[in-house]
Amino acid sequence: MERQDGDSLPARTFRALDTHNKGYLVKNEILSMIDVSGVYTHQSLADLIRTLEAKGDEDQITYQEFY
Repeated sequence: MERQDGDSLPARTFRALDTHNKGYLVKNEILSMIDVSGVYTHQSLADLIRTLEAKGDEDQITYQEFY
């Protein structure tokens, strides 16, 4: 896994989403949590969601890109 900022919020979030310790995420792992959290249509996330939806299903999102 790439270097993470220890106990920072982005690092903890990435580790929580990376349930299989692969060192990367795929778009659906992030999008599903956004949806489950009930904020999929929140305007402040629109750019993030568009960016994620444009990725391929198996494109790896590393911690550096996630951060």
